[in-house]
Amino acid sequence: VVPFFYILSTSFKTLEEATGATVTILPRTNNFIENFKTVWTNPKYMFFRTFLNTFLVFILKTAGALISCSVAAYGFARFKCRLNSFVFMLFIAVLFVPGELMGIPFYEAMVQLDLRYSTIYLPMWMGAWFGIDVTILFLFRQFFTSTPSSLVDAAKMDGCGEFGAFFRIVLPLAKPIVITTVILYFVGTYNDIYGPTLYIKANDYTHKMIAQTIGIFEGMFNAGGKDYLVPWNYVAMATLLAIVPVVFFFGLAQRYFVESFVGSGIKG
Repeated sequence: VVPFFYILSTSFKTLEEATGATVTILPRTNNFIENFKTVWTNPKYMFFRTFLNTFLVFILKTAGALISCSVAAYGFARFKCRLNSFVFMLFIAVLFVPGELMGIPFYEAMVQLDLRYSTIYLPMWMGAWFGIDVTILFLFRQFFTSTPSSLVDAAKMDGCGEFGAFFRIVLPLAKPIVITTVILYFVGTYNDIYGPTLYIKANDYTHKMIAQTIGIFEGMFNAGGKDYLVPWNYVAMATLLAIVPVVFFFGLAQRYFVESFVGSGIKG
């Protein structure tokens, strides 16, 4: 609670109070409206445009993760073979590999293929379509393991094929996992600074993401010297604006988020 309270408090301060040598928890003045106007009218800060850019990447990443991970998890849960558990454990072992380590060869591939600065943000969502999110795969697999196979058998007797039974019967039952995936990917994409820094040009403000816009105000008074002034009141206001959609979105779906992790450990 303390960091959120301090962000809210700093967004009320003047530039002098926010950057002064004396740190105060509560603001002595009410400069909220002026800070909001300064942030909102900044020509480099295009909140709605950057939000739409972020939302586009979120939709493409989420769709890819839901389709690829759910189908792979259904295969692990439904079809048994001698190496089923061994292969699944290899997937789980990937969790121990740092993501940055995998990002190096991927970045080099994007540069060699001339896709680094793709206008549709291809490097930031393409991988999700190949079932690389082991956490989401694990949640789906645990849920499908607890789903009675009689439902699939009944659907087949009614004329459904394997894919028909999966998409019409099994996947709709996994609603909590689907919503959890949506929440995790929304928050993850919204807060991502690593990917946009690599794959969006520094001076291309129309294609920036939400997380990058806060940096606009961090360097507002940077003249290139060793020491420069950071306008924390503007940074706090930009951070506050960026937080609102995430808090609202999570508040609507938190019940399903909790249900997914509770249900992943239950077998029926």
